[in-house]
Amino acid sequence: MKSGAHSGKVEFKPMEELPATFEMGRFPKSLGDHVTINLMFWFNYFHIEARYMEQKKIRIYRFRISMRGRGSIWRKIDIRGDQTFGDLDRIIRISFNLDTFDHLSEFYGGKQWYRSGFGSINPLGEGEGADLRIDSIGLGTGSKIGYIYDFGSETHFYVTLQQVLEEEINEDNFPRVVSENKKKEYYCSDCASSGKKTIASMECWACSENAGKLVYLCGKCAESEKHEDHLMDDIMN
Repeated sequence: MKSGAHSGKVEFKPMEELPATFEMGRFPKSLGDHVTINLMFWFNYFHIEARYMEQKKIRIYRFRISMRGRGSIWRKIDIRGDQTFGDLDRIIRISFNLDTFDHLSEFYGGKQWYRSGFGSINPLGEGEGADLRIDSIGLGTGSKIGYIYDFGSETHFYVTLQQVLEEEINEDNFPRVVSENKKKEYYCSDCASSGKKTIASMECWACSENAGKLVYLCGKCAESEKHEDHLMDDIMN
Protein backbone atom coordinates (compact mmCIF):
# COMPACT_ATOMS: atom_id res chain seq x y z
CA MET A 1 0.00 0.00 0.00
CA LYS A 2 1.75 3.20 -1.18
CA SER A 3 1.28 6.57 0.44
CA GLY A 4 0.07 9.40 -1.82
CA ALA A 5 1.09 12.06 0.70
CA HIS A 6 4.81 11.68 0.17
CA SER A 7 7.25 11.22 -2.72
CA GLY A 8 7.42 7.99 -4.63
CA LYS A 9 10.52 6.88 -2.74
CA VAL A 10 8.61 6.50 0.53
CA GLU A 11 6.41 3.42 0.84
CA PHE A 12 4.37 1.62 3.48
CA LYS A 13 5.34 -1.94 4.23
CA PRO A 14 3.77 -4.45 1.84
CA MET A 15 0.34 -5.67 2.99
CA GLU A 16 1.54 -9.23 3.32
CA GLU A 17 3.95 -8.21 6.11
CA LEU A 18 1.07 -6.98 8.28
CA PRO A 19 -1.07 -9.28 10.42
CA ALA A 20 -3.77 -11.18 8.55
CA THR A 21 -6.44 -9.34 10.59
CA PHE A 22 -5.34 -6.00 9.00
CA GLU A 23 -7.56 -6.42 5.94
CA MET A 24 -10.33 -4.31 4.50
CA GLY A 25 -13.72 -5.13 6.06
CA ARG A 26 -12.26 -7.17 8.90
CA PHE A 27 -11.83 -6.26 12.55
CA PRO A 28 -9.42 -7.64 15.16
CA LYS A 29 -10.87 -10.63 16.99
CA SER A 30 -8.80 -10.18 20.12
CA LEU A 31 -7.02 -7.54 22.20
CA GLY A 32 -3.71 -9.03 21.06
CA ASP A 33 -4.62 -8.52 17.42
CA HIS A 34 -5.70 -4.96 18.17
CA VAL A 35 -2.40 -4.13 19.91
CA THR A 36 -0.36 -5.75 17.13
CA ILE A 37 -2.17 -3.76 14.43
CA ASN A 38 -1.69 -0.48 16.30
CA LEU A 39 2.01 -1.16 16.87
CA MET A 40 2.50 -1.97 13.20
CA PHE A 41 0.64 1.18 12.17
CA TRP A 42 2.79 3.46 14.35
CA PHE A 43 5.98 1.69 13.34
CA ASN A 44 5.18 2.33 9.70
CA TYR A 45 4.14 5.93 10.44
CA PHE A 46 7.39 6.87 12.17
CA HIS A 47 9.45 4.97 9.60
CA ILE A 48 7.82 6.97 6.81
CA GLU A 49 8.21 10.27 8.68
CA ALA A 50 11.92 9.60 9.25
CA ARG A 51 12.45 8.85 5.56
CA TYR A 52 10.44 11.90 4.57
CA MET A 53 12.49 14.21 6.82
CA GLU A 54 15.70 12.80 5.35
CA GLN A 55 14.45 13.76 1.91
CA LYS A 56 13.70 17.31 3.13
CA LYS A 57 17.34 17.86 4.14
CA ILE A 58 19.63 19.69 1.77
CA ARG A 59 23.32 20.58 1.59
CA ILE A 60 24.37 23.84 3.17
CA TYR A 61 27.64 25.45 2.07
CA ARG A 62 29.46 27.51 4.71
CA PHE A 63 31.79 30.09 3.17
CA ARG A 64 34.29 32.37 4.86
CA ILE A 65 34.57 35.60 2.90
CA SER A 66 37.49 37.88 3.72
CA MET A 67 38.66 41.12 2.17
CA ARG A 68 42.00 40.94 0.36
CA GLY A 69 44.54 43.21 2.04
CA ARG A 70 42.31 43.59 5.09
CA GLY A 71 42.00 40.01 6.31
CA SER A 72 40.62 41.08 9.69
CA ILE A 73 37.36 41.93 7.90
CA TRP A 74 35.43 38.73 7.27
CA ARG A 75 32.01 37.08 7.31
CA LYS A 76 30.87 33.46 7.48
CA ILE A 77 27.86 32.83 5.31
CA ASP A 78 25.62 29.76 4.96
CA ILE A 79 23.87 29.23 1.65
CA ARG A 80 21.91 26.30 0.22
CA GLY A 81 23.47 24.28 -2.56
CA ASP A 82 20.44 24.86 -4.78
CA GLN A 83 20.76 28.63 -4.42
CA THR A 84 22.81 30.70 -6.84
CA PHE A 85 25.89 32.87 -7.00
CA GLY A 86 23.46 35.74 -7.52
CA ASP A 87 22.08 34.97 -4.03
CA LEU A 88 25.61 34.81 -2.62
CA ASP A 89 26.51 38.12 -4.28
CA ARG A 90 23.49 39.77 -2.67
CA ILE A 91 24.29 38.64 0.88
CA ILE A 92 27.96 39.64 0.46
CA ARG A 93 26.94 43.14 -0.64
CA ILE A 94 24.57 43.52 2.30
CA SER A 95 26.84 42.04 4.97
CA PHE A 96 29.91 44.08 3.91
CA ASN A 97 27.89 47.26 3.47
CA LEU A 98 28.60 47.43 -0.26
CA ASP A 99 26.37 49.24 -2.74
CA THR A 100 23.28 47.19 -3.62
CA PHE A 101 22.13 49.60 -6.36
CA ASP A 102 25.27 50.05 -8.44
CA HIS A 103 28.42 48.28 -9.73
CA LEU A 104 28.93 44.87 -11.29
CA SER A 105 30.61 41.96 -9.54
CA GLU A 106 31.90 38.51 -10.44
CA PHE A 107 33.09 35.27 -8.86
CA TYR A 108 36.30 33.66 -10.14
CA GLY A 109 37.92 30.26 -9.87
CA GLY A 110 41.49 29.12 -10.23
CA LYS A 111 44.76 30.95 -9.75
CA GLN A 112 44.17 33.45 -12.55
CA TRP A 113 40.86 35.00 -11.55
CA TYR A 114 40.43 37.08 -14.68
CA ARG A 115 40.78 34.00 -16.91
CA SER A 116 38.16 31.93 -15.16
CA GLY A 117 35.24 34.18 -14.28
CA PHE A 118 31.79 32.62 -13.80
CA GLY A 119 30.05 35.62 -15.40
CA SER A 120 29.20 39.12 -14.22
CA ILE A 121 26.35 39.87 -11.79
CA ASN A 122 24.53 43.18 -11.58
CA PRO A 123 22.90 44.68 -8.45
CA LEU A 124 19.49 43.37 -9.54
CA GLY A 125 20.78 39.80 -9.26
CA GLU A 126 20.94 39.37 -13.02
CA GLY A 127 23.76 38.62 -15.43
CA GLU A 128 25.71 35.72 -16.92
CA GLY A 129 26.86 34.41 -13.55
CA ALA A 130 23.75 35.13 -11.51
CA ASP A 131 21.85 31.87 -12.10
CA LEU A 132 24.80 29.50 -11.61
CA ARG A 133 23.99 27.14 -8.74
CA ILE A 134 26.35 26.89 -5.78
CA ASP A 135 26.44 23.08 -6.00
CA SER A 136 27.07 22.99 -9.76
CA ILE A 137 30.84 23.69 -9.90
CA GLY A 138 32.15 20.83 -7.76
CA LEU A 139 33.28 22.75 -4.68
CA GLY A 140 34.63 20.71 -1.76
CA THR A 141 35.78 21.58 1.75
CA GLY A 142 38.77 23.90 1.44
CA SER A 143 37.94 25.07 -2.10
CA LYS A 144 38.79 28.71 -2.74
CA ILE A 145 37.34 31.12 -5.26
CA GLY A 146 37.60 34.88 -5.70
CA TYR A 147 35.02 37.65 -5.69
CA ILE A 148 35.48 41.10 -7.19
CA TYR A 149 33.08 43.93 -6.45
CA ASP A 150 33.03 47.00 -8.71
CA PHE A 151 35.10 46.58 -11.87
CA GLY A 152 36.26 50.19 -11.54
CA SER A 153 37.80 50.29 -8.05
CA GLU A 154 37.97 46.47 -7.81
CA THR A 155 37.51 45.45 -4.21
CA HIS A 156 38.76 41.86 -3.96
CA PHE A 157 37.57 39.13 -1.59
CA TYR A 158 38.67 35.57 -0.89
CA VAL A 159 35.83 33.04 -0.68
CA THR A 160 36.72 29.77 1.08
CA LEU A 161 34.37 26.82 1.54
CA GLN A 162 34.84 25.76 5.17
CA GLN A 163 32.11 23.15 5.64
CA VAL A 164 29.33 21.32 3.87
CA LEU A 165 26.45 20.73 6.29
CA GLU A 166 23.00 19.18 6.11
CA GLU A 167 19.91 20.89 7.49
CA GLU A 168 16.17 20.69 7.04
CA ILE A 169 14.89 22.96 4.33
CA ASN A 170 13.70 26.37 5.46
CA GLU A 171 13.80 28.82 2.60
CA ASP A 172 13.49 31.84 4.89
CA ASN A 173 16.78 31.02 6.64
CA PHE A 174 19.16 31.14 3.67
CA PRO A 175 21.47 32.67 2.74
CA ARG A 176 22.47 33.95 6.19
CA VAL A 177 25.45 35.42 8.03
CA VAL A 178 26.40 33.05 10.86
CA SER A 179 29.40 34.97 12.26
CA GLU A 180 31.60 37.97 11.52
CA ASN A 181 34.67 39.82 12.74
CA LYS A 182 34.45 42.05 15.77
CA LYS A 183 33.75 45.57 14.60
CA LYS A 184 36.36 48.26 15.28
CA GLU A 185 35.80 51.91 16.07
CA TYR A 186 37.59 54.44 13.90
CA TYR A 187 37.91 58.13 14.69
CA CYS A 188 37.48 61.18 12.52
CA SER A 189 40.82 62.53 11.26
CA ASP A 190 39.53 66.10 10.94
CA CYS A 191 38.17 66.13 14.49
CA ALA A 192 41.43 64.63 15.80
CA SER A 193 43.41 67.53 14.30
CA SER A 194 41.40 69.92 16.48
CA GLY A 195 41.75 67.79 19.61
CA LYS A 196 38.35 66.07 19.43
CA LYS A 197 37.67 62.33 19.52
CA THR A 198 34.68 61.60 17.29
CA ILE A 199 33.69 58.19 15.96
CA ALA A 200 33.93 58.10 12.16
CA SER A 201 31.35 56.63 9.80
CA MET A 202 32.90 57.32 6.35
CA GLU A 203 36.09 56.58 4.43
CA CYS A 204 37.33 59.45 2.24
CA TRP A 205 39.06 57.96 -0.79
CA ALA A 206 40.52 61.24 -2.04
CA CYS A 207 42.11 62.02 1.32
CA SER A 208 43.26 58.41 1.74
CA GLU A 209 45.05 58.49 -1.62
CA ASN A 210 46.80 61.77 -0.75
CA ALA A 211 47.78 60.58 2.75
CA GLY A 212 48.85 57.09 1.71
CA LYS A 213 46.60 55.58 4.37
CA LEU A 214 42.90 55.30 5.10
CA VAL A 215 41.33 58.53 6.26
CA TYR A 216 38.11 58.33 8.26
CA LEU A 217 35.54 61.08 8.78
CA CYS A 218 32.48 61.61 10.94
CA GLY A 219 29.23 62.48 9.21
CA LYS A 220 29.53 66.19 9.95
CA CYS A 221 33.07 66.52 8.59
CA ALA A 222 32.20 64.39 5.53
CA GLU A 223 29.54 66.95 4.61
CA SER A 224 31.83 69.93 5.11
CA GLU A 225 33.01 72.18 2.26
CA LYS A 226 36.51 70.70 2.55
CA HIS A 227 35.30 67.30 1.33
CA GLU A 228 32.30 68.25 -0.83
CA ASP A 229 33.89 66.95 -4.05
CA HIS A 230 35.47 63.86 -2.52
CA LEU A 231 34.41 60.30 -3.22
CA MET A 232 33.41 58.52 0.01
CA ASP A 233 32.04 55.21 1.21
CA ASP A 234 30.67 53.85 4.45
CA ILE A 235 33.43 52.34 6.57
CA MET A 236 34.20 48.73 5.65
CA ASN A 237 34.24 46.97 9.00
